[in-house]
Amino acid sequence: MFLWWTHQLACQLGIHRFMFSSLGAMAMSIIYSLRRYPPENDDLNEPNRLISLSRIPNSPIYPFWQLRFLYSTCYVEGDPISEFLKDGVLANMASSGLVFNSFSELE
Repeated sequence: MFLWWTHQLACQLGIHRFMFSSLGAMAMSIIYSLRRYPPENDDLNEPNRLISLSRIPNSPIYPFWQLRFLYSTCYVEGDPISEFLKDGVLANMASSGLVFNSFSELE
């Protein structure tokens, strides 16, 4: 997951690259969903505002206070750190597959 730069190398060498994450699949789904489809900025100061991650099947609806940290690290156009993190997310999502260290009861 943290070696996202290897995606470009794997493409150049014509080999498959798989991303391994020690996080659960649901956690990564939330992180990637917030990166690609951030909630609208209206009323984000309201901690109890409900956030629906509708692109994740069967996802619960979360009060904003539970996602505030993840949202605050979402993409900000032009910010160098944000651009760097966006490149990593996009490279990982373009991998041939994702492998998670998880189990049904955790998810």
